[in-house]
Amino acid sequence: PSVIWAAYFFSRGSPRFHRWILQHKRFGKMVRNWEEHGSISRRAKAFATILILLALSMPFYFMAEKLSQTSKVVSVSLTAIGWSYIMTRPNGPQED
Repeated sequence: PSVIWAAYFFSRGSPRFHRWILQHKRFGKMVRNWEEHGSISRRAKAFATILILLALSMPFYFMAEKLSQTSKVVSVSLTAIGWSYIMTRPNGPQED
C-alpha cells in the first residue's frame, strides 16, 4: 500500500518520478497492476498480512497495560477495515 500511495503522489507531482517507479525492478509491476487493473498480487497480500499483524501486535505486546480498551478496539477495527480492503482487491492479470 505504501508503494501505491507513493506512485499516486509521484503521478500528481512529478512525471519523472512516476516513470521511475513504473520502471522500477521491484515495484514497477505492482504499481502498473494497481493503476491498470486495481489489483494486488497474492504474494503482496500475504506480505501485507504479515506486516499488518506484526505492526498491530507490537504495541499490544510491549504496551498492553498502557493502552485503554477503547484504543485497542479502535486499532483492531481500523486495521481490519484496511486489511479487508486489501484482501478484496482482485489478484491481477498475472494470476489468471
